[in-house]
Amino acid sequence: MKNLKLMLPMLAFIMAIGMSFAFVDANKTVVQGYYEASPGNWQSVNVDCEGSSDCKIRFLPDPTIYKVYATPDTSQPLDGSGEVVDL
Repeated sequence: MKNLKLMLPMLAFIMAIGMSFAFVDANKTVVQGYYEASPGNWQSVNVDCEGSSDCKIRFLPDPTIYKVYATPDTSQPLDGSGEVVDL
């Protein structure tokens, strides 16, 4: 019983520290977009682009920049900030 009285406050403190890292920013909206990895080869990707310019991504360490679209064709570019999002 003596050990339990000592361990419970320490356990609560450790859990509080651990849970502080478990929460993310709820204001970010992640949407599914598509990029053309090679001609005719469309891949889906989840991005958090916001703004009125084009959404662009880059997979590090590859220097290639891809434009993200709302559908798997080039007719509907996804809006973003115009900055490249590194994934």
